[in-house]
Amino acid sequence: MSSRALFRREILAGATLAIIGGGFAVTSHFYDVGTPRRMGPGFFPMGVGVLLAAIGVVLMLRAGHGEDGGDMEAFRRPDTRALVSIVAGIVAFIGLAENAGLAPATAASVFLSAFSDRAMTLRAAFLLTLAVTVASVGLFHYGLHLQLPVITGWF
Repeated sequence: MSSRALFRREILAGATLAIIGGGFAVTSHFYDVGTPRRMGPGFFPMGVGVLLAAIGVVLMLRAGHGEDGGDMEAFRRPDTRALVSIVAGIVAFIGLAENAGLAPATAASVFLSAFSDRAMTLRAAFLLTLAVTVASVGLFHYGLHLQLPVITGWF
């Protein structure tokens, strides 16, 4: 990729973030924003929008100012194994959370997503799944009293 194409790509990415952030900031004014002490429902979207717009402006200002005219490593082709694995984990959690419960949904999500790392072994994936599932059930079900049963439905 030429440095000119990379420059245009960085400008486009920054402009996209700035436009989306600005849209959130403007749209949040349709809700009660409130004050920092007494926040309304529009306060958080406004803050995120302003932050996103600021990041976009910074990206546009820094476009093409890399050490070698831009970081080519950042634009290499994405790893499809990681993409498919992580999306499968998210879909599994969404599909299982209400039907099977928090523990099976978390276990399936973590197990599938673990294989986005090419160095992951089956044993390590099982251990990671067990640890994250126990921690999430402890935190979300028992600690925060999330209204999602631990195991239900199909089990």
